[in-house]
Amino acid sequence: MQILEKNKYNTLLLVTPTFMKNVWVDDNIDATDAEVRTMMASSANLIKHHKPMYFMGNDSNRQFVYTVDIQAWIATTLVMACAETGVKKFAVINPKDFIVELSTEQTVEEAGNTPFELQRFATEEEALEWLGV
Repeated sequence: MQILEKNKYNTLLLVTPTFMKNVWVDDNIDATDAEVRTMMASSANLIKHHKPMYFMGNDSNRQFVYTVDIQAWIATTLVMACAETGVKKFAVINPKDFIVELSTEQTVEEAGNTPFELQRFATEEEALEWLGV
């Protein structure tokens, strides 16, 4: 496992050459939209560089709500990066907080029809089983 990026709010890991995972750390409630954009843009660039077949966004520790603008921006940015590189499956682990989870649900809906499978899960174990990694 290789740490591709680690910052104040999340860690992006290349678990295997075909599997990349993003994990939000605890205590991220004060993340700003600008910081989220920077982190997601960096993640998109790393997806393009490493070209994983499988991606997991573990949002279980995410504490802040994605605004409507950020929802659309994340959906577009990550979907484009994954589509360009041939990602086959993208798993999202739901946040624990209901309102935060709702913003995740809206972000996934904003992504619309994707050229890869996109699913939300309650636990990382369920997501890993679905991903087959």
